[in-house]
Amino acid sequence: MDADTETYHFRIDDADPFGGVLEAIQFVKGRDALELEPLGRVVDPDALDTLVSESSSVSVSFTVDDLEVEVTSAGDIYVADTTPDAFIHESIDGAANVLLTTHSHSHEACVDLLSVAPYDQENLLGVLHAESFDRRVSAWEQYMDERPADTAAINLGDFPRSSAAATTRGAASGRLESFSYIPDASDLPELAATITERLGSLAASDRQLVVCFDSVTRLLQTTPREQALEFLRATTDRMATADAVAHYHFDPEPFGEETVSAVTDLFDSRVVVAEDGDWTVQ
Repeated sequence: MDADTETYHFRIDDADPFGGVLEAIQFVKGRDALELEPLGRVVDPDALDTLVSESSSVSVSFTVDDLEVEVTSAGDIYVADTTPDAFIHESIDGAANVLLTTHSHSHEACVDLLSVAPYDQENLLGVLHAESFDRRVSAWEQYMDERPADTAAINLGDFPRSSAAATTRGAASGRLESFSYIPDASDLPELAATITERLGSLAASDRQLVVCFDSVTRLLQTTPREQALEFLRATTDRMATADAVAHYHFDPEPFGEETVSAVTDLFDSRVVVAEDGDWTVQ
């Protein structure tokens, strides 16, 4: 397999080109021919044999069973598996810090990135601007079967104090390990110290640590750009050191290309969620 292009390369058996292509497809899919879409419905066996035996510098391409297949007259078969991953967290290749780029809030994508392990084997830290943790959990629970084993919340900026009280009362249930409220969202030293403290507490167990930071957008809007970028550099380092899997919400719309590029460069991976919910990993 070519690791750069994620395309498998095979050589055709001159005696049976169609059979060679079928074997290549079976190998990539890991399934018997009877379980696959009939190849003869997609490409004519005789035409394929003629291509290999009589043509020169010609190729034919087709798609079958989520595979993009190219067969050349030189006897090469290239097969790329285009089967989409079912979950975003399966596509981030072990990244510690993921930039979740979307123009509207996607709770489903957020929960997906919090689901790198079974929930009862996770500890969760939520860092939220102007939204109570309970309100966010209520949104998450549309997609979560259960809450993570232990959670901690850091709320920033203005939100109803009654929400803060409700969140602290939630700690009595044992689901919320700790709650912190930082009224001044631009107080980055206080925020950095609080994040470090909460990471240390949650990382004390052998559970997977997951983090939702919402949002980079608000951080950049409330803090001078260079200070915000330096804070993000330090925070991503902390997440990696704590073996956390953290994602950071970001709407690039209010910012210039230079700022978007500077932010993107700080992260191991970037997930772009379209308005229709489709996503890509970059």
